[in-house]
Amino acid sequence: MALALPSAGGERPRHVLTLASLLLGAGGLMFQAALLGAYVHLRGRIAHWPPEEAHLDQYLGNMLMITILLSAVTVEWGHSAVRRNLARQASAAYGITMGFGVAFLALLAHTMDSAGYGAAADEYTTVVSALAFVLGILVVVGIGAVLLTLFRVRGGQVSAADPDQSRAVAWYWHFTVVAAVATWYTVVVLK
Repeated sequence: MALALPSAGGERPRHVLTLASLLLGAGGLMFQAALLGAYVHLRGRIAHWPPEEAHLDQYLGNMLMITILLSAVTVEWGHSAVRRNLARQASAAYGITMGFGVAFLALLAHTMDSAGYGAAADEYTTVVSALAFVLGILVVVGIGAVLLTLFRVRGGQVSAADPDQSRAVAWYWHFTVVAAVATWYTVVVLK
């Protein structure tokens, strides 16, 4: 009787995509936290904060938060539907999540446009513009990941048998939501 080595194909390691998503999300969140730290530092150092010509509408900021918080619910709905093998529900949930993401980006652009200052007018405008830009990039990456997951759900590649991608996308999206809430609280509420 000859002993044979196991085949080289083997099973794919589980949770690698989730770990990569957690690392990517944590990196984006840390970058946003560094910008928030710069904002808080400048706020304590400069006498007239925010400058009188700077105007951030609190209503628009609150609408941004409602939009991004609703998207956190729908991305979890998508993951739950994938785990229950309901591809149509997952597709609807991911489509709505992308809609919320696009609405968030449009509202963020409108908020920054209506603020009435350029990106490099002073320290305040530079930091707030950088915060908005990085937050926009985080959401764009999230929309792309949700779109890819939607395509893979429709193609049957992400299902109850292998839901790792849906969990990874949900984790990344939640990191983005945390970054948005922290930015809103610091810039709109604390001023």
